[in-house]
Amino acid sequence: MSCAALILVVATTAVVAGSIACSDGPISPPDDPGSPPSGRTAAALAKVTGDDQTATVKSRVGVRPVVRIADADDAPLAGVTVTFSVARGGGSVIGPQVITDSLGLATVGAWTLGGPAGANTLNASVDNLTVTFRATGTPGPAARATRLTDDLLSGTVGLPIAVRPAVLVNDAYANPVGGVTVTFTVTVGGGSTTGDTVVTNSLGHATVGSWILGTLAGANSLVAGIAGLPGVTFTATGRAGPPASVTKLAGDGQTGDVFNAVDTLPAVLVRDAYANPVAGVLVTFSIVSGNGQLAGVTPVTNSNGTAQVGVWTLGPAPGPNTLMAAITGLPAVSFTAVAVDHCSEATPYAIGSTVDGALSTGDCRLPSGEYTDLYAVTVPTASSLRFGMTPSAYDPHLTLFDGIGALVAFGAYYCDDYCDGAPSSVRVLLPAGAYIAGAGGFTWDDDDCDSYDDYCGFRVAGVGPYSFSSAAVPEDVTGCEVVFITRGVTTTQRVDTTDCAGTSRGSTYFYDQFSIYLTAGQTYTITMSSAEFDTYLELSGGTVNDDFGGSSDSQITFTPTWSGLHVIQAATYKGNTTGSYTLIIQ
Repeated sequence: MSCAALILVVATTAVVAGSIACSDGPISPPDDPGSPPSGRTAAALAKVTGDDQTATVKSRVGVRPVVRIADADDAPLAGVTVTFSVARGGGSVIGPQVITDSLGLATVGAWTLGGPAGANTLNASVDNLTVTFRATGTPGPAARATRLTDDLLSGTVGLPIAVRPAVLVNDAYANPVGGVTVTFTVTVGGGSTTGDTVVTNSLGHATVGSWILGTLAGANSLVAGIAGLPGVTFTATGRAGPPASVTKLAGDGQTGDVFNAVDTLPAVLVRDAYANPVAGVLVTFSIVSGNGQLAGVTPVTNSNGTAQVGVWTLGPAPGPNTLMAAITGLPAVSFTAVAVDHCSEATPYAIGSTVDGALSTGDCRLPSGEYTDLYAVTVPTASSLRFGMTPSAYDPHLTLFDGIGALVAFGAYYCDDYCDGAPSSVRVLLPAGAYIAGAGGFTWDDDDCDSYDDYCGFRVAGVGPYSFSSAAVPEDVTGCEVVFITRGVTTTQRVDTTDCAGTSRGSTYFYDQFSIYLTAGQTYTITMSSAEFDTYLELSGGTVNDDFGGSSDSQITFTPTWSGLHVIQAATYKGNTTGSYTLIIQ
């Protein structure tokens, strides 16, 4: 393909015009356009415009940097290649190599600043000549807000929190942004703020003036809001303040039996000035009147602000009892209870009769916790009696006391669920006198027990109907039955081959056994005499006597060191011997 072209070459001093024929072949390049005119070299490189600018990070400067190339005579040089390159700030250029025009000027295509805010520099170089343009990158618009202080704070209700919440505002390139309005708003907890509208400083920081927690213990939230951005939430837990009040929560105004613990344990509630429960407060309980007893007298309030005494046992006399609960620095509160003595009331009872009764929570309550009906029994002459009790649906517990309140006899009360409602009886040898019989009982709570462990539960007081009876029985003990006996008894018995049998002393011997309740510190004398055989007397624990005073009678004088049940064994010394004997308890 042929063409014609008009080439105009503008030189500094001459103009030459001509026509050149073109063909389909390549065009021969002219001389190197980056080389200065022959014989002239760049001697000066100067900034013309575009220095010391300010622009937003990652944006182009407003004025493109321009340089001028001149020779030694300060005449502009055209056709010289100038290289523009970023020296600092991480920006970029468009058109990094530019040829000077007829005025010796070269303008960079574009200079885009880097992401980090601050100093940016651009070098323009020709041969060994270099000039540097400077620009300052300013942060872009707010793009993100984050917590500058910790979350999950805590403080006292109604008071400013110690660590004031603060946020950091950045642009899209993590540069802190100043001059941004941040508004702090309470969203949960009902607290308040001061200095709630804050403008970020040069570091992008904004800190609330103060955050006063709400008066209700628990969760509090504060949100830092910036237009166009998600809010930043701070959370804090409001703790109760110091104790400001103590009030009775439970256990006041009760009635209970003397020597027994009240049913409802006295408890107090400790609160701060805003009615929040206060944990960890030491409460001291003490007896004010009634001569009762306490256990757990210095409990500490739990997370609900409550503390209760371990046990409050009422005093020995009927009448008012007072308990005080005190906290340092606050007025004490008092609990009252009235002690009653149901156990001083005994219903007259005639031996040989049967009475129907019912246990209830208003009956005499023993320290063991069981309810008991008491019957006054008069034994006109020394007697051998059997007392019986048949309850409706609980384990019966028979007791018999003498005139001074010493225990004489009792029925077993450690049976399990399988004998609830079964009758119980005790056989006793008594001297003439006044006695108190008790008809009580327990039931077993063993819901958590398996079928193989009958005794893993615990006893609770039984209530409900029962029948109580007594009858005279023969004085002589037959078989191997355990018979209760007490001080002051003189009884004539007989050892037979149908009684209890043991093997000792080289042969089989026979004996009767008697249960006796001995009181610690008191001295008892037990005498066994017989005209028909050689006696042998033994007391549980290994105390024995044979041939007292050189006779065939036996006698033990004993002072127990503990109160409780002992067993007397009245036996024949020689094997296979029987006969009558007299037993005396003094």
